[in-house]
Amino acid sequence: SPIRVAAQPRLPMLVQRSKSHGSGVLPTNHCAVQSLSLDAVLRASKPCGSLFSWLQVVVREHVERAKLHHELRLVATDISQAESRESLLRVSVAEAEQALQDGRAYLADKEKAFAQLRHEEAAAQEAAVKLARLESLSFSRPARAERAERGKTGPAAKVPPLVVERIEVEVSMTLAAVEAELSRLRID
Repeated sequence: SPIRVAAQPRLPMLVQRSKSHGSGVLPTNHCAVQSLSLDAVLRASKPCGSLFSWLQVVVREHVERAKLHHELRLVATDISQAESRESLLRVSVAEAEQALQDGRAYLADKEKAFAQLRHEEAAAQEAAVKLARLESLSFSRPARAERAERGKTGPAAKVPPLVVERIEVEVSMTLAAVEAELSRLRID
């Protein structure tokens, strides 16, 4: 019984036909391509059928190997492109991380400067309040003295101009120290 292989490809075979009968020479210009089948080869010879089956497997493996090599080259190209993209992305990530660190350091410096300005603003406001208190203390006596003199002489009398002596007080002291200095100078 012949060996049957399901869905095997048919291999082309060159069959040369000659117009001359009996000559051993076959002209090459009258070639036709026909496919060989396992059945036809087995009919001719059982050992040739086995050889034909083996040859079909070898040819299929050769064709598959060529396809696989082509696919491997494509995959290797894709891998090398992906690796180069990965290295570029790694460089970009490193640059972004460095920029982030620089930004954080810049922000920390600005926050520190802002805190220093806030502190200086608070100190300036406190100094302004103390200065206002000091000014109210130093000018309260001449105003009272002027009112007292007006009360003695009457509203129509001319009051001689009051001479105010200029006193310099260091403001960097605390309010208690300024008041103590003012009391030492006997200013009410």
